[in-house]
Amino acid sequence: MMNMEKYSLQFRHAKVESILEREKRGHVQTKFVQLSLLPGASLPKHHAHAPVAVILLSGRIRLEAGDKSMELKELEMVLMEPEEIHALDALEKSIVLLVVSQADSAPPVE
Repeated sequence: MMNMEKYSLQFRHAKVESILEREKRGHVQTKFVQLSLLPGASLPKHHAHAPVAVILLSGRIRLEAGDKSMELKELEMVLMEPEEIHALDALEKSIVLLVVSQADSAPPVE
């Protein structure tokens, strides 16, 4: 089930707040990964075992999940559900921050 939605980080949206507050609720393991991508770079279709926030800090990317494709611009975010197959293409020089969070009872974030 594809549930991809885009959120702006230029204001405090409830979905953005929930991502930023996960650690405060305790018993959550969070991993932050920064990707620096040149135009034309891509990540082929893959999935994560935990929810992932894809935050575009600068540049422009295209994100595909299922039959849905969307373009993200600077300071926009997409929340990916666990096991959701997705791919990413850099449309210009971009910096992407991935925030992967899961409960302590789940397998470790790799």
